[in-house]
Amino acid sequence: MSNANRIRIQPTAQGADYQREMRNWLGAGSMPADRPAWRGRGEASMAELIPLAAAIVGAGEALILLVDDRAARAVFIAAAQAHLLDADIIGTQTFLAMLERDLHIIDAGTAWQSISLAADGDVPVPYDPDPIMLRP
Repeated sequence: MSNANRIRIQPTAQGADYQREMRNWLGAGSMPADRPAWRGRGEASMAELIPLAAAIVGAGEALILLVDDRAARAVFIAAAQAHLLDADIIGTQTFLAMLERDLHIIDAGTAWQSISLAADGDVPVPYDPDPIMLRP
């Protein structure tokens, strides 16, 4: 089975609620003060997916999660630590670097520049595992 046939966007109740609220907001004149908030819904959507993801992944299969939002990633990390889900969790930039370095996919690492440009620079700052500390 081709992986292209196995990749899908999984709708969540949180996402459906937000879409409905946005349609209603647009239909009501789009007053900025009344715009529906997304705050906290990403984490709730991720929590909805944990039982589904655990049921889909079979023995010997891997679940790769590309989660750049730290709070949403924490939901999956907590689920993995509680043995509710067997998953490897990495950020998109790390994943792209791994594709280039380990799997020799030419220029995969430069895709992050395109993502950053498309997001107008609003991308997560990677954690430095070996920071340089200067003390006076």
